[in-house]
Amino acid sequence: MHPVDMNQMTPAPKPDLRALFDPKSIAVIGASNDTTKIPGMTLESLLKHGVDVPVCPVHPKLEEVQGLKAYPTVEAAAQAMGAAPELAIIVIPARAVPDMLESCAQVGVRAAIIITSGFAEEQGEEGAALQARVVEIIARHGLAVLGPNAQGYANFARALCCTFSPAVRLATDPLIPEWCEDGGRISVVAQSGALGFSLYDTGRLKELPYRFVVTTGNEAGVSAFDVVDHLLDEGGTQVFVMFLEGIRDAARFREVAERALRAGKPLVVAKVGMSAAAERSAASHTGALAGSWRANKAMFDAYGVTLVESHEELIDVAAAFMVNRHRLPKGRGIGIPTSSGGAGGWTADGCAAAGLEVPELEPEARARIDKFLPPYGSSINPVDGTAQAIGLIGNSELTRLTALSERVHGIVGVTSAINAAAFLKEGENFPRVGLGLEKPICYWSYTRPSRETYALFAKSGWALSTNLRHSTRAMAAMCAYAEAKERFRPPLPADAPPAPGEIETMTEREAKAWLHGSGVGGAPGGLATSAGEAATLAAALGRPAALKIQSPDIPHKTEAGGVALGVGPEAAAAEFDAMLARVKSRAPDAAIEGVLVEPMAPAGAQMLLGITRDPLFGPMLLVGAGGIYAEVLDDVALSPLLDDEAAALRLLQGLKTWPLLDGARGQAKADVPALVTLMLALCRFVSDNAARIEDIDLNPVVAHEMGQGVSVLDALVLRRAG
Repeated sequence: MHPVDMNQMTPAPKPDLRALFDPKSIAVIGASNDTTKIPGMTLESLLKHGVDVPVCPVHPKLEEVQGLKAYPTVEAAAQAMGAAPELAIIVIPARAVPDMLESCAQVGVRAAIIITSGFAEEQGEEGAALQARVVEIIARHGLAVLGPNAQGYANFARALCCTFSPAVRLATDPLIPEWCEDGGRISVVAQSGALGFSLYDTGRLKELPYRFVVTTGNEAGVSAFDVVDHLLDEGGTQVFVMFLEGIRDAARFREVAERALRAGKPLVVAKVGMSAAAERSAASHTGALAGSWRANKAMFDAYGVTLVESHEELIDVAAAFMVNRHRLPKGRGIGIPTSSGGAGGWTADGCAAAGLEVPELEPEARARIDKFLPPYGSSINPVDGTAQAIGLIGNSELTRLTALSERVHGIVGVTSAINAAAFLKEGENFPRVGLGLEKPICYWSYTRPSRETYALFAKSGWALSTNLRHSTRAMAAMCAYAEAKERFRPPLPADAPPAPGEIETMTEREAKAWLHGSGVGGAPGGLATSAGEAATLAAALGRPAALKIQSPDIPHKTEAGGVALGVGPEAAAAEFDAMLARVKSRAPDAAIEGVLVEPMAPAGAQMLLGITRDPLFGPMLLVGAGGIYAEVLDDVALSPLLDDEAAALRLLQGLKTWPLLDGARGQAKADVPALVTLMLALCRFVSDNAARIEDIDLNPVVAHEMGQGVSVLDALVLRRAG
C-alpha cells in the first residue's frame, strides 16, 4: 500500500448550514406510522404545520407512511425525487446510524439531523466508538450534522418543525404570535433538546416571537456557536437564548461572541456547572483560586454575554432585550413609575441590588409630574403616581414623564397587568410611548397578566415580567451589555496549546529573572550558598534584608520555615544556618539551591497578581487581595489577558479590597497606575510565552504610595520545559 499524500487530497467541502436549516427537500429515515414513538412523532411534527418542501419517508418495509409514499433506501428516495434530499432526519437504531450517514453522503445529502441517542452520552466504549465513526464521516464529507442525541430544530419563519418535541407537535397556538409579522425575533440554541424547546414553550405563553429553536445534542458536527454564526448571517434573529452544558472550542466561542457583540445581537446564556470549582489541584494560589466557573464568567463578561441563573430569568431577560433592542441604556439611572408606593420602594431595593441607581428627579422633571399627582403622591423617584394619577393620564404618560428626566436612563415600572382593557383604553399613546421612547422600558406586574396583556405589551414595546428581580436584572443586563459594546477590545491572544514538556517549578530567583527580562517586575536579589555570602549580600543592601529559601521543591516557602524578614547584616549569617536547619527538618528531600537575599520593601497594599491556565480558554489573568489573605478572603477577579488600561482598572475597582487601594479612611492612595502597568506587562509577557506558561503567582505585590511604584515580593512560576 502506498502512503497517502495529504497535500494531494481534496479537502472536504465546508458544511452547508443553509441546507440544514432551510432545506429544499427532506428525507425522514426510519419514519413510522406509530405516532406514539419518536420516529412517528418526528414525521408527524414535520407534516402538521404544512411543510412547504417535498418530504420522503425512508423505511425498509413500509410502502406508505402517514399518507406519503415511502422508499426502502435513501438511494431509492433520491432517484424518485430526481435529486438527493438536501436534509436527512435520521431516527434509526444507533448501531445503524454511521452506515446510513455514509449512504446519505454518497447519494449527495448535504445535511442531517441525528435524533437517535446511544452515542458518546452513554457510559461505555460502544457509544463513544459509534460517535467517533460519525465524526469521521462528517469530516470526510463536509456534512452539516446536528446531533447525535438531538431533538432537532424548528424554523418558525417557515413552519418547518424537524423535531419530535411536543412543544410544537402538540401545539394548538400559532407557532408565532399573531401580532408578529416578521418571522420571529428570538432564537434558542441549546445543547439540551428538552430544555431548548421548553424555553420556546414557556416564552410562547408570554406571546414572545421565536424564529428558531435549535438543539445540538452531542455536537459531533455542528456546535451551538456554529448555529449562532449561521443565524447571524441569516439575519432575522435579534436576541439569542442559549443553554450550554459546555463550551468545546474556545476560539470558536471568542470568534462568534465578538461577532454577535459587534452586530448588536445579545447572547443571553444559562450555563450548567457555573458554581463548580475546577477539578484540579495546583501548587499556586492562582490555580487554586481560579476555578472553571470564574473562567467562564470572565469570558462571558469580556464579550458582553449575559449570564442568567434560571429558566424564567432566561426568558424574561431575552424578552427585555428584544423589546428594547434599539434603545440600550446610556447610564444606570433608573426611573420607577408606579401606582403603589410599597411596590415602588421594593423595586428601588431591587435596582440597588442589581447595581442600578435610583436618582432623585431634578426639579424640572418633578414639576412636569406634580401637575397630575394628588397630595399623597410623590415625584421624587420612585414616582408614586397612585391609582388616581394612573386613572387620569395612564401608565404610558406617567412613564413618558418619568423618562424625560435627564437623570433617568431606563424605566423599571410597576403595574397590575391582569386586565388588558386598562392599557387598551390608553389608545395609541400606549404603543406610541412604548415604541417611541428612546430609553428602555421594563415593567413588573405584581398580578398575573393575561395572554392578551402579554401580546399587547410585546407588540407595543413594553417588556413585562411577573418577577421583580427579573425586571431589575434585565435592566442591569442591558446596562452591562451597552457598556461592553461601547468599550470592547479583543483580549490578547493566548491560543497556543501548552508545550509538550513536563511542568517545572522555577525558584523565585529564576522566575524573577525570566519575568524581569521582559519588563515584568524588578531584578532578583543575590543568591547566597553559604552563611558568609548571606552576610556579605545583606551588608551591601544598606537596610534590613529578606532571606528566602530557593528550592524548586518548596513552592510555599513560609510553610517550610524558609522566610526570614527584617534581617540585619549582623544576623544574616546566623539566620542562613538556622533557615537551612528548619527547612531540612520539614522538607528533608528538597533540593536546595541557596538563599535569596533581597532588601525589605516599603509598606503598602498587598495584592496578588497571577496567571492560570484554564483547560479551555488558556492563560488567564487573576488579581485580588494578596499575602496571606489570597485564599482566606477569596477576593479575586479573573479576566482574559488584557491590553487596555481602563479594563485593568475596572478589574481592580471590582474587588472588595479596592477601597484599600483608593485611600479609604484617610490612608494614602496606592500607586494604582503602576499596578495597572504591571498587570498589562504581565499579560503581554504571557501572550508572548503562552505555550510555556502553566501558572504564575506574584504574591504579594506591594502597591506603595502614589508615585512610589510597586514591588513584587515573591514570584512562583510553573513553566513547561522546552
